[in-house]
Amino acid sequence: MIGSVILVILGVMALIGIGNNAVKDFGVPVIALVLVFAAIVGLNFLPVVTWGNFSFSLGAALLFVVTFALWLFRGSVKNRIVCLLVAIVLAGALYGATRLAAFYGSELWSSVNIYYALMVGFIAFLITRNAKYGFIAGVLSVMAATLLTQIGGPVSLDAAYTPAVIAGGLGVVLYSLVAGLMPHKPSKMSYYFETGRMSD
Repeated sequence: MIGSVILVILGVMALIGIGNNAVKDFGVPVIALVLVFAAIVGLNFLPVVTWGNFSFSLGAALLFVVTFALWLFRGSVKNRIVCLLVAIVLAGALYGATRLAAFYGSELWSSVNIYYALMVGFIAFLITRNAKYGFIAGVLSVMAATLLTQIGGPVSLDAAYTPAVIAGGLGVVLYSLVAGLMPHKPSKMSYYFETGRMSD
């Protein structure tokens, strides 16, 4: 439910013009972005689909499909490769952290949770400095790590839904904040916090 609330808030922000720089990074009309978010939220109210040992809600599946499509079909090859590498590294680090926590018997940290999601979203933003690629890297890395932690038992894509939305959403919000606060006049300080380094 938290993930759906975040998507609704992001959709409202886009509609009223908050974070225009972030929306531009996605390269799609605002209304299309809002409709996709609305579809993801709405589909999560439908019954969960079960296929053998694997289960998923249509909303969580759509989130994954749309995010993967954004990575696959939009943007320069160089940026897509960098984004994929960032997602792989973050997923590997996240999976390793959960396995290490499980080894030491920490139940809280042995599964992907919102705390991990916040860290992943922050790191994804710092590396990409781009709303779209920060969102993609955050969502895909959290989803991949969550699915990996479930190997050997029932696998549910829904377990990754809220953490993935938090990670991706945080990347977008941080980008919007930094882009809004960035001075228009270039300086040494603004270079280090420059947004848009992976602009297509």
